[in-house]
Amino acid sequence: MKYFYGMKQEFNWGPSLPYYLAAEYSIHPTYIQKMLATHQISDVFYAIMYLRNKQANSFNVELMKEALGEQDMLHPGTGQFNKIEELKYCFFWNRKSYN
Repeated sequence: MKYFYGMKQEFNWGPSLPYYLAAEYSIHPTYIQKMLATHQISDVFYAIMYLRNKQANSFNVELMKEALGEQDMLHPGTGQFNKIEELKYCFFWNRKSYN
C-alpha cells in the first residue's frame, strides 16, 4: 500500500471535480486530462460548460480548442474567479434539467 500512496501523490489520483462534471455531462475524460495539463482550472470549468451542450462523448481536438476559445465569450473581462465562484458557476449556472 505504501507504494500506491506514493503513486497517488505523484499522479494526482483521487476524486476530481472536473472529472466528476465530465462524467455528469457525458464528456470524454481525455478532454479533462488534456485541458488540466495545459490550462488553469477556471479555463477548464468554462470549457466543461461549453462541452456539455455538444456531442463530446468521444474526444475531438478541434472541439476542445473551440471550447477553450469560447470561455472568453462566456464572461469577457471578468478575470480570475476564486475557487468558490468557480464551483458556484459550475453547479448553478445554466444547469442541465433532469425533468
